Amino acid sequence: MSQFLKLMSIVSLVITVSVEAKLDTTKYKNYFSWTTSKEMPKAIKDARKRRVSRSFASSDVDLSLMSAEYKQMRDKVINASSADELHKMIIDVEGKMDKLPADAKFLASVLVTLKPFRGIVYRMIPMVEKPRITHSFLRNQVKSMASNMRVYLPTEHWEAGFAYITQPYMKKNGEVVEQFTKPGMFAKDKRSATEKFQEHISTEVYAAIAQSARTIQDIKFEKPIVWDNKLVFGPESFQDEINENRYRYMQEGERRLALSSLHFGLHYITFFSAYDIEGSLKLSKDIGKLYGVDGFLGGPDSREGAPSYKVVKQVKKYKNLYTIRDGGANFMDLSFRHLTEGVRQLRLAREEVRNEAPGRLFVINAARVDPWDENFEKTMANIECAVEDVEGSSKVCSVRSAITSEVVKVDLRNFYMNPPSDLKSFMPIGWNTSKTKIKDKKLGVTYPNYFWGHPTKWDGSAYAPYFPEANTNSDMRKYARVLRQGWGGEMFGAPIAMFVE
Repeated sequence: MSQFLKLMSIVSLVITVSVEAKLDTTKYKNYFSWTTSKEMPKAIKDARKRRVSRSFASSDVDLSLMSAEYKQMRDKVINASSADELHKMIIDVEGKMDKLPADAKFLASVLVTLKPFRGIVYRMIPMVEKPRITHSFLRNQVKSMASNMRVYLPTEHWEAGFAYITQPYMKKNGEVVEQFTKPGMFAKDKRSATEKFQEHISTEVYAAIAQSARTIQDIKFEKPIVWDNKLVFGPESFQDEINENRYRYMQEGERRLALSSLHFGLHYITFFSAYDIEGSLKLSKDIGKLYGVDGFLGGPDSREGAPSYKVVKQVKKYKNLYTIRDGGANFMDLSFRHLTEGVRQLRLAREEVRNEAPGRLFVINAARVDPWDENFEKTMANIECAVEDVEGSSKVCSVRSAITSEVVKVDLRNFYMNPPSDLKSFMPIGWNTSKTKIKDKKLGVTYPNYFWGHPTKWDGSAYAPYFPEANTNSDMRKYARVLRQGWGGEMFGAPIAMFVE
């Protein structure tokens, strides 16, 4: 069952973040102020100098720091009662975002990321409803979200937000927004539903998140800004005069953490935009049959589950699936830039609050972060090595298992600079297929061989460009295990385990 859940999370991730390779990568390579390795020492030094600015004599938040524009925007958000009202507000703030003061600009940068997701759940229904395994999984996710919202956040503005992403709406031309459907026989647009969805994500979702990231990148927090938690809990919250939990300060540490999160998100979007996912929904249906879903009573194969041997056999039926697209190398280059910037902004966020006095009035309370500093530094040592600026396309780093002390050498940079042409090449090529049943002669019973279909061999030549010590005899299970046991190795180990396991 854990394999089933993991597989569904992979399918969901691919469906959710994959995009068509049509984005103007050159434009976005020049869109941000990328932080270089040479700039980091000075940036860290400046961050440590600012620590004193996170100290306040008062035990309460200074509400005079809130701008009139922020208060007005906050009130509109928490009093929104419909998706149309919320959308009108997003369009309004998007047009004047650059002219807003820092606190209102930060809030606006969060709101504009919602715009491309309007009606997204409704629009996806035809695309995902045929494969039962995908439809059931995603529908249950949405239903769970709705149930939790009604229990924990029973407010009108959350209802409006839920309606914003799940319900159909009328476009400016008076037509209902179109769903992502396959083309009809006489349709001029011959793109598949997946292609339409990918183009929407590519042209709108990436652009909205990039706009938000650049806005936050350019904000100058000359003074702390104030975050009002009524934005989360609604107008009826915090009714008494005690505001201990209502307001929090945000400064450079919080700004950099938000920026880091956005760059990591952009990294995932551009990574999956580099590879072809046409056929992934059909594949989910094929694999569903192995688990007894999407077939008449599950079919004969469902009784033996879905070991690696059977899953790989299904995946390889789709020759173009997970192959690099035209322009995919440019996307991988952009993806690595976003990954690197995300890591560096995370480092700077940590330095902004390192060893500060406990500050419950800030979103990031140093008292809750500092105790984890040793683990953070061990993790960042490996991650920062992987994204360090170097001449050329290669940077080999060693990751050590914290459990067995085994070491694996990884060249993550080369994976992005010289990406594989087909991700399927990482899948196993040999399996344990000796016996499906084991007979215990002593006990006189027979039971299943639970290792039947388990992978035993991989194509070392596919791994060698990114794992310099890998060869034709390498057991990639060791590589996945060591990476996932090493500090920061999860960044390398999790994607590999998806293929190795």
